[in-house]
This record gives sequence, C-alpha cells and structure tokens, in this order.
Amino acid sequence: MSFLGLLTGCGEQQPNHNQQAKLKHYAQCYAAYSDDDTIHLQISTLHPAVTGRIVFKDAHRQSGPISGTMHGDTLLADWRLEYNGKPGSVSTPVAFLRHGNSFLQGFGDIKEQGGRFIFKNQATLLFDPARILQPVSCQPEISFQQ
Repeated sequence: MSFLGLLTGCGEQQPNHNQQAKLKHYAQCYAAYSDDDTIHLQISTLHPAVTGRIVFKDAHRQSGPISGTMHGDTLLADWRLEYNGKPGSVSTPVAFLRHGNSFLQGFGDIKEQGGRFIFKNQATLLFDPARILQPVSCQPEISFQQ
C-alpha cells in the first residue's frame, strides 16, 4: 500500500450494508459503430455487481438486460435477450475488457451447462481491439429509431 493510500484510508469508515444500499447507481454508456453493426452498452456498477442493458443492431435488432460482475478489468455478464419487448428465457454470456475509459468487446466459445450458456474457458476470451466501445452520453432509453 502506498503512503498516499495510507493517508486517504485513515479515519475513513466503511459504509455498512444500509449505507451501501442507499448509494446511487450512476449509468455509464458506451457505443461502438461500424459499417456492419452498432452496439450500445449501458451499465450501472455497485462494485463488483454490474447491471445494465445492451442494444445490438446489425441486420436485426437485439436487446436486453445484462447482469454480471467485474473481475479486475473484465466485465462478465449474462445478456437476457428480449423478444417483442419482453425478457426471454435464454441468456448468453458477454464479456468486456476495460481499456482506459473504454471497453473492448470479448469473444469466446460458449457451451450449455446446467440449463444456461457460459463461456467454455474464460482464460481464452479474445478481446477485439477493433471493437472499442467508447463513452457516449446516456439516453433515457437506448434506441435506434433513425
């Protein structure tokens, strides 16, 4: 621990459970645009828990809520796809690596285990440096009506 860390830590009280529940969740929004598709990611973090929403648009529009955790700089979450505006029963794993103030989208093989889909091996996830989600202003409702 650095000397500065010692100074800033002295005399601070850790919030109790009730205080933590009252902490505000601030939405952070990110987007990546390409000729082929667009992805919007909106997340709220109460470390290590992360909740939010993904909207992905290519030839189709897919959206739904995410729920996961931060593992160091890596966000691992389940994305529950919506059908006709209602959450479906199927979720797919998603991964994002924090890179400065942005996120890189992760890709990896998935498998079904215990009635849900998971990454086969998180250690082999590939994070695409060409797929950078940059910070953007959050909108009240993520949409693609143009």
